[in-house]
Amino acid sequence: MQKSLLLFFALTWYSVANAQVSFNDQLEDAKFNIVKRTIEFLSTDSATFKNVTSHTCPSCNSFNDLKIFANDNNLLKAVKNVIEPLSIVKLDSTAAHWSAGLQQFKQQAQDRITSGEKERRKKLAGYNDYVASLDKIVKGVIPDENGVLPVQGSTIVTPPVTGIQSGSQSLKTDQKSAATGFALNAPWIPYALSALLLGLIIYMAIKNSALKAKLSLAEKSYKDTRPELNERNKRIAALADKNEKLSEKLNEAVRVQKISDDKIKSLEVRKVRAVENQPVARREQMGEAKETKAFIQKPKKPLSIIKFAKYADTGDGFSNAELVDKPDNETIFEISTLPDNTGEFRITSNPDAQKYALSNAQYFLGITCQYDSFPFETATIVTETPGVIRLNGGKWLITIPAKISFL
Repeated sequence: MQKSLLLFFALTWYSVANAQVSFNDQLEDAKFNIVKRTIEFLSTDSATFKNVTSHTCPSCNSFNDLKIFANDNNLLKAVKNVIEPLSIVKLDSTAAHWSAGLQQFKQQAQDRITSGEKERRKKLAGYNDYVASLDKIVKGVIPDENGVLPVQGSTIVTPPVTGIQSGSQSLKTDQKSAATGFALNAPWIPYALSALLLGLIIYMAIKNSALKAKLSLAEKSYKDTRPELNERNKRIAALADKNEKLSEKLNEAVRVQKISDDKIKSLEVRKVRAVENQPVARREQMGEAKETKAFIQKPKKPLSIIKFAKYADTGDGFSNAELVDKPDNETIFEISTLPDNTGEFRITSNPDAQKYALSNAQYFLGITCQYDSFPFETATIVTETPGVIRLNGGKWLITIPAKISFL
């Protein structure tokens, strides 16, 4: 409230004071306009500044505004090399030196963007207009005899004239001065401004009091609910931590279950193979006669031929000519063929060959195998069910893809 009252009295004094524009202020305005016009001309150098979005700054009223304009238009180093050094230059406002000083400042602004290797900018299309605008700014600074510019409401001094013409001009001057002076120097204007400012201050004080009351109520409400919120946040954090631990346990249980299932399947497959490869039981040891053996002995299974292949080179099968007898680190498929032109194929157990297959699983396994889970490079490939093939011409055609899984 005290600051508001001080502001009120300061504004009241300012409104009552007789306002005049000092010559020094006019020099500062000219300095600013010269720098502003220089920056605007600098932005037209498209060879140096390629991302300029605007070449004029009608809203710039201070050097800070010019800095923002330069940064927004990507005028690199313009703030450091032009705006900041020129903004701190002090101009001599004495009657004997102000004109020369202003001319020197104008030339200094030009040299900062057109001297040395930057002289090429003098050939830009807008250079002449730029120079003309600087000259116009300098010529616009015209002080009166007292170093103060006349403003609206002050008396305009005119050279003396004689005769009837003198009386006519004097009358017109007095009428103009009177009209202008009434417009700005009416005695009721300061009181009206004071009343308006006082009303604004009272309104602001009332609004400030209401805002303080709302703030106090909000702070009280926050303090009342803060313990409850803290407790709720603690419960949420505890539940989140518990949920994360349960998820980890569940994932571990799923992984262990999958490993167990795979081991069981592997053991079953080995058991079946062991039974298939086991010779017919010796009936003699079981007390049966040798004659009975001929009736119960199953016919021997034809011997299969084991071959190896790197990939399904025909797309839908394996070329018979490309099968090899010995495996290596790139033979992915183990193929068992029978004399009746049928056979099976499975994924080799060689870790290096499996790693080679997983390096491009879609290419090597996509057509030949079926699998439910997504393959990953460090997985172990398990053949759940061998694929079925038959000889068709010169290739072993895949009739049933192999079923595999990844551990």
